[in-house]
This record gives sequence, C-alpha cells and structure tokens, in this order.
Amino acid sequence: MFYKKAPNGFLLEIKVVTRSSKSGFFGVTGDKLKVNLMSAPVKGKANKELVKLLSKKLGIPKNSVSIERGETSANKTVFVKLKGTAPFFKRRCPL
Repeated sequence: MFYKKAPNGFLLEIKVVTRSSKSGFFGVTGDKLKVNLMSAPVKGKANKELVKLLSKKLGIPKNSVSIERGETSANKTVFVKLKGTAPFFKRRCPL
C-alpha cells in the first residue's frame, strides 16, 4: 500500500521519475506510487511540480501537501493534510 493514515492526513510513499514526456500518475510499483514529472530535478523544480500535481489531482490547496522525506531523492514520503478517512482518500486518488 502506497499510503498510510497519519494524524490529520495521509503519508504517501512516492517514486518520482523526472524529465518525463508527460506528468502524471503511472501506477503503483511495489509499495510506492509512481509519479512521472516533466521537470528536471534542479533547484527544487521537480518537488514544486510534484506538490502542484498532487494538490490539483486531490482537489486540495498546495499548502496541504508537504515533502517529509526525500527532498533530493527519487523516493519521497509526502504528507497530505486531509480531514477524513481512507475511503475519502481512495475516492480522490486518481488510481
């Protein structure tokens, strides 16, 4: 499972592939959500694109998404601040 319930939200385990031809969610690999991003991993551009993509797809503000671990790595743990339960998250998650 690529997400875990956390106080006030969820933790997502994400595998980021940068410099892709298209940004979006591309399934689950092992226990990580695979996300392709068009941005290069330079000066935080890919991290900003990841936050923007997650907030847009989940319909939440950008300040509700934060990278907890993996700022400089392809493997990231992202906190998504949501009030609700796992079924709510599953309805909003595009996979």
